[in-house]
This record gives sequence, structure tokens and C-alpha cells, in this order.
Amino acid sequence: MRQGGRSLFALMILAAGAADGAGLNPDAVRAWEGYLEAAHQSMDARLRPNACFLWAEEREGRMERLRNGEIVVAPGSGQNPKRVPGGLIHHWVGAVFVPGVSLEDLLTTVRDYERYGKFYPSVVSARLISRLGPVDRLTTIEKHRAMFSIIALDADFTATYKDAGPGRAYNISHGTRLQQIENYDDARQHKLPPDAAKAYLWRLETITRYETRDGGVYMEIEAFALSRDIPAGLRWLVDRFVRQAAQGAMATTLRETRDAVMQDSAVAREKLPAGAAGLH
Repeated sequence: MRQGGRSLFALMILAAGAADGAGLNPDAVRAWEGYLEAAHQSMDARLRPNACFLWAEEREGRMERLRNGEIVVAPGSGQNPKRVPGGLIHHWVGAVFVPGVSLEDLLTTVRDYERYGKFYPSVVSARLISRLGPVDRLTTIEKHRAMFSIIALDADFTATYKDAGPGRAYNISHGTRLQQIENYDDARQHKLPPDAAKAYLWRLETITRYETRDGGVYMEIEAFALSRDIPAGLRWLVDRFVRQAAQGAMATTLRETRDAVMQDSAVAREKLPAGAAGLH
């Protein structure tokens, strides 16, 4: 599942602008891998008895805000973005409540990758490469405007869906190949190699949690990205700008997902035989 990835790609195009980068280095990769290891341990802790499975449960009032239709987005750590040698680690969390649907409804829509272009305007194409039980391999192309041109991301992902107990599930989506396309849909279009210095994004992963409660499904995306650094002269405005851009991009993605799931669920109910709707 890539909703959070879409948000972070849009964010990095906005935040990095036309800044030059020094390229990905081994120290940045080690920092990224350590950060992800801690994130996976945190996810494992959520599965323990009496632990908060949802991030939204950790602060009073969040669940109520979600039930009232609000979309909640916040930084996933105190230092965000976190500076590492030659790069930045971004960590954001967003949540939404999808009323009147089942977990099965939601996951059916989320795993319907070929329809992502219908759900998300920035997605040019998405295709399932293979599905082996709970593991999906997919490829996507999505585009965003950067300065005076269109930038696209051609990427492959492995998404693993896991049962987390009655009414609960989560998935981890890991980018296995990220390649930026410069001047997309233009005569000057060309694809950068993976980990290119000029690329906005070098690594991407999302953890998405789902829980059936209160007559619907809570969905929250925890998104992580490793990008090139921002030049020192621009850092004074990055924190505020990144927060604004991230909140907007993540909220849009969550809203688009909610709308797609609710629309699909409504269509499915309309196709049920008369008198069967109550069994859905």
C-alpha cells in the first residue's frame, strides 16, 4: 500500500525545490536502516496485549476527532526531518476513520492497484506484478510538479499484509526500486539511475494499520522516507514549510482513500440481492 509514499514524494518535491545534493552515502543508508529497525520494533510492541495498536489512541481526543470526520496528521518524531550524513529522514503519521465499511471492504480497495489512477490523480499507472498470499509486488508511476517541470517517480514495491488479531491488520510497504523521471511527458524526459544525487527521494517505506471499531474502520499510515539534504541557506524555512506540505499531502491521500473505499462499498451494497444488505 502506497498512500503514505505518495504523500512523501509530493512533500520532497515541494521541500527540496531545485537544491543540489551530494548523493547517497553509506552513512545515510546505515542511519536509515537503524531508524527503520526501531520503527519495526515499535510496530511489534503495538501487537502486545494491552498495548495501543493505533497511534490515534495514544492521545486523548484523537479517536473522537476521527469519528467526527476529521483527518489527523502529525510528525512521527520530535526531530522531523531528522538530519543524517548527507540526507534527511522524514517520519509522518496520519489517520482517518472510514464509517460504514468492513476491514474486508477496505483491504479489497487498497489492494486494487490497477485502479489507483482513478483513486489518486497523481498516479499515472499502477500494476500488480505478483501476489503470493499476503505479499504483493507492484510497480507504479506517479507525477508531481516541481518548479517549472513535471517530476515522476517510477518505483517498485513489496507490500506485506499481516493479521494482527480479530478486526485488526497491518501492512508494511517497502520500496525496492525508486527512479526519478526528469521532465516527465516532455521531449527532454529522462530517467535518473537509482540513488542519483539529483533525486529527491532515495528510500521509502510505510506501515499502515487498520482496526474495525465504532461501525467502521480506522486506518492510519506511518510513512518514512530518506531524501537528499537541504542546503544550509534554505534550512531556516524548511521545518515550517515541510510540516505544512506534509500535513496537506498526507491529509489529501487519506481523504482520497476514504472516498474510494466508501464509494466501492456503496456500489457493492447496491449489487446485493434485496434483503441481503443487513448481512454485509
